[in-house]
Amino acid sequence: MPTIKNKYLFFFIIAAYIILLGYFRDHVFLNINFRLSQLYYNNTFDYVISPDLKFIENYSYVTLFISKWVLTAIFCLLYFTATYLVIKHIFIASKYLKWTLIAHGGIVVFALLLFGVLKLFGNIEMAYKFPRWFMGWLQSPIMMFILIPLFKLDSASKNNHE
Repeated sequence: MPTIKNKYLFFFIIAAYIILLGYFRDHVFLNINFRLSQLYYNNTFDYVISPDLKFIENYSYVTLFISKWVLTAIFCLLYFTATYLVIKHIFIASKYLKWTLIAHGGIVVFALLLFGVLKLFGNIEMAYKFPRWFMGWLQSPIMMFILIPLFKLDSASKNNHE
C-alpha cells in the first residue's frame, strides 16, 4: 500500500513529466514548423532555429513533414503513458485502464478515418486540420483531465448504488 508521501511524490513526478513534456513538444514542433515554412516559402525571416535542433536544417521538406507525423505518434504515446499511470494509481478497477486505452485508440482511429474520408473527397485543408485537432487532445493532458472526472463519477455512482 503506497504511503501518502509516496502518492504525493508520484503525482509531483507525473506533473513535472507532463509540464516538461509539453514544453519539449512545443519546442520541437515550433522549430520544425519554422523550418518547414522556410523551405516551403523559400524565405529567411528573422527566426533562427534553436541551436539544439540545428540538425533539422539538413533535412528536406518531405522528411521534416513526415517526421511531424512520427513525432505526433511518439508524443501521443508519451502522454498516454502518463494518463495510464495516473488512472492506474487513482483507480483500483482495471476497467478504467481498459477504457483509457479504448478512448485513446478510438480518437486515433476516428482521426485517421476522418483524414482518409476528407482526403478522399478532395478537401485536403480540412483533412489535415480536423484530425490534427483531435490528435492534439492526445498530445496534451486533456484526455487525463476528461477521463479522471468521468471515472470518478462512474465510481461514485457505483458506490451509491451498492
